[in-house]
Amino acid sequence: MDKGKYKIIYIHQDGLITGSAISLRNMIAGINQSLFEIYVVIPKDGPAIEIWENVGAKVFVFNFKTFWTSPGPKCFSRNNFKQLFALLPNQAFKLFLLNLNPDLIHINDKAALQAGVSLKNGGIPIIQHSRSAYHLTACKANKFLSSKRIIQYANHIICISEDEMQQFEHLHNQSIMFNTVNLDEAKIAQNNRMAIRNQLNIGAHEMVIGMAENLGIYKGLFDIIDIIKLLKEKCNQSYKILIVGKIDQKDTINIHDFKGSTYAYFQKVIAENNLENKVILAGFQKEPLAYIAAMDLLLVSKQHGVLGRQPIEAQSVGTAVLAVNGHSKKSTILVNGIGGYAVDTMEELKRKLLELIAHPAELHNLGIKGQAYAIKHFDLNQYGKKVEELYLKIINKCKQ
Repeated sequence: MDKGKYKIIYIHQDGLITGSAISLRNMIAGINQSLFEIYVVIPKDGPAIEIWENVGAKVFVFNFKTFWTSPGPKCFSRNNFKQLFALLPNQAFKLFLLNLNPDLIHINDKAALQAGVSLKNGGIPIIQHSRSAYHLTACKANKFLSSKRIIQYANHIICISEDEMQQFEHLHNQSIMFNTVNLDEAKIAQNNRMAIRNQLNIGAHEMVIGMAENLGIYKGLFDIIDIIKLLKEKCNQSYKILIVGKIDQKDTINIHDFKGSTYAYFQKVIAENNLENKVILAGFQKEPLAYIAAMDLLLVSKQHGVLGRQPIEAQSVGTAVLAVNGHSKKSTILVNGIGGYAVDTMEELKRKLLELIAHPAELHNLGIKGQAYAIKHFDLNQYGKKVEELYLKIINKCKQ
């Protein structure tokens, strides 16, 4: 390590390219690496290693236990009994981390809390990121077990919005820092709007209503089906529906006269309603910004109890957003009338959707205001400076 550099170790829960992995990439990219040396430790190999290494991180794989609460396993399931080991110290993991000689440990998600449990009272300051709410935790006991452990070891807790403050509202050592986007990449994505639309055979004057998330039984599948049927019945404009993400092929639906995968059920609905020319399945995209920029309106309806990355990404590329509120109804990631609207129920979302698509000029104006909001609140470089200040404050305090 260069003389004068502080060593920061990020603990991440897996090697998959997910919203939290992208958020970690952006955080690393926004930090001054002439002052900080960055390491990432994950329990399993995966494709996300490349995106972290591309922004200057050194990545290590060390097998540790994870503890999932969003929603996580049910109380008396085998998986839940197995994950309880994550609540116990792992001496080998502790020694591995201490041998890296960190100045600070930053745990990027609550699922990776075993790092904090293992290093509790170890003399290394620990920051815990809260990237998911406990609102829908399948086993309510896990909510208390997880939050109690975090409160015991964390020097500071960063919540990514008001929705993720649950269980930590009463603490003085917490703060809200939104997820970020690379605004230069957002500008490039916006400039590629027409290229993506042409690639997907979308007409210049067709309105594009989209979703950018993986869909499943508990992740918005039935919501988008309801919206597809609503638009077929009520929408008089020329439109396309663009879905950027995978549709689950593992879960099984047993409904009416159908039994099969969620993907097969979705395809059945499309065929029965003769909507093959209206619905575009773009699949999982490693870099979804250009596809979101190709939309006129992004819908966020998954029932996770929080507003996540999608409204941030959409606003950064000037796409209006219509979302179902997070469980706290306090999130300022999406402010009504600025960038779009957050409503309380799916029924309200459907009513507001019909209002908005009847007024394309309003969608355009929301996109402009949302982009200005994104520049002010979601810029990774501004975020990086805030994180650096927090690191130095906590490191210096722990040395006193």
